[in-house]
Amino acid sequence: MATNPRLVKEVALALSLHYKVTVIAFIFNNWSKPLNDSIKKQLGSTVNWIEISGDRKPFFPWLFSSLLQSICKKLVSLNLYNTAIISQALQKRSVLISQALKKCSKDKIDLIVAHNPGAFYPVYSFAQKNQIPFGIDVEDYHPGEYKEDVTIKQYKNLFKNILPKANYITHAAAPIGEEVLKDTFYQGTILEVLNAFPNKEFEAITPIQKNTGILKIVWFSQHISKGRGLDELLQNWHSLKDLSIELHLIGALDPSMNVWIDGFKNIIIHSPMTQSELHQFLLSCDVGLALEDKFSNYNRDLCITNKIIAYYQAGLSIIATDTLGQQSFFKRYQPNGSIIAPDELIKTIQELNPSMFINKAQPQLNWETESKKLQTLWEQVASLKK
Repeated sequence: MATNPRLVKEVALALSLHYKVTVIAFIFNNWSKPLNDSIKKQLGSTVNWIEISGDRKPFFPWLFSSLLQSICKKLVSLNLYNTAIISQALQKRSVLISQALKKCSKDKIDLIVAHNPGAFYPVYSFAQKNQIPFGIDVEDYHPGEYKEDVTIKQYKNLFKNILPKANYITHAAAPIGEEVLKDTFYQGTILEVLNAFPNKEFEAITPIQKNTGILKIVWFSQHISKGRGLDELLQNWHSLKDLSIELHLIGALDPSMNVWIDGFKNIIIHSPMTQSELHQFLLSCDVGLALEDKFSNYNRDLCITNKIIAYYQAGLSIIATDTLGQQSFFKRYQPNGSIIAPDELIKTIQELNPSMFINKAQPQLNWETESKKLQTLWEQVASLKK
């Protein structure tokens, strides 16, 4: 759940609309556990949680799913496969989701929503067998997350075989929706739902001190690691170490990053934060970094990340890479004082001045507005069962 803020927002929306909600989710005994515990507490006890271990304990479910994936991969390599085999070959936990769905009473389900590729086939199969409407939130363009042609082909097969049967599809960026339509020729309702956040999370709880003379630059993600867009910046940070600049990195730090970070007092590492804590922290910053390696995979070029939306809602200026997704975002929302596709990143930062930034939260993009799209979809689906 901590790795899927979109799911958490949908659950909160459903609860606010007085739906009864069951969530099937994997849990891991790692950095995400305290955040997941906080999310569960926040959502309240009315949610029915069906939790599946994502670790090797208990051992036999892990062993079963791993062996089944190996068999399915072999069948795929021999061109002996159907949609179920493709799903298990791509996502070894797919079968565990199918088993968890059997614990749900089909008579009490009005809609099932799949939120990741491993859930696409189990949700589709369960919904078709029990004549229940289902939606798919692709969010990202999953075939584009890989380099291997065979994997890309299988994800496209999964999309083509399942998505056209869905009652609706949602995605998180217009370029992603365009690719999904190319792959599936989907004729139903497909809708962009941006990963925006509630406006209230960007209202300062305590007074925020600005214009301290130190430029506060921020970047966040689940993991602080190489290949995430920070490489060029950190490798050349020595050019900025004597300026009145602080770089705040928020996430689980990969030890391999220490070679670039150690010795710089103006690089501050923060452990992963809850969503509300993160957004309050952003209010104290000046510039958000939306640096993407668009050549790492195709989805990275298409997507609109959570971070660029959070920066915008917090009123930060943004330094962004010229991906297709971020270009589409800038074209629509035109964040003040922001820069896209800087030719020289270090030079761009060197020329920034704290006095340039009078940041103001941007209320026009928010979850309150985006969530109305989902509410309309759910009402339309509910009418199908009447």
